[in-house]
Amino acid sequence: MLVRAATAGEIDAIVDLSRRVQERLSASGSLQQFGPIPRAAAAAQIAAGNALVLLDGAGALLGGVFVEPERAPASSAIARVFAELARPPSQGPRWWLQKLMIAPERQGDGRGHVLLDGVPRHVEAHGGGTVILDCWAGNARLRAFYLADGFSFHGEFHADGYDVAAFTWTAPVGQR
Repeated sequence: MLVRAATAGEIDAIVDLSRRVQERLSASGSLQQFGPIPRAAAAAQIAAGNALVLLDGAGALLGGVFVEPERAPASSAIARVFAELARPPSQGPRWWLQKLMIAPERQGDGRGHVLLDGVPRHVEAHGGGTVILDCWAGNARLRAFYLADGFSFHGEFHADGYDVAAFTWTAPVGQR
């Protein structure tokens, strides 16, 4: 398996993957709204170099994730985490990880860990810093997943009628 930057030719595959992941979430009774990711949003993330994909040995797209330099996050809870993590520029930028997705038919066998392992390499290659992500606070399985991959629990925050759990991971600064 390979984790690499997404290409413009993979926009439609990423949008379709996000649609299938949302359908799976909805079918399971989850209220989480994940996708489908609008085509323009996927294209913008790819153009900015913020989209990573997971490919199998034959080159089939199995997963994707967006990890972007700090901007105004959509979630008020994550905006609060960003504010709490104010650090001097010498400690590197802050990154927001979102839309981590694995093809529904391939979930549960460790591929998510392979994709998530690509995030630190991406961040380190771009100067290091701190990665911030969130999930629904009640999702114990996803919380354990992030902890198993080296993320630290930062806290729970109320956002738009529900609670989210925020996690961070810090890469060494200055690596290229």
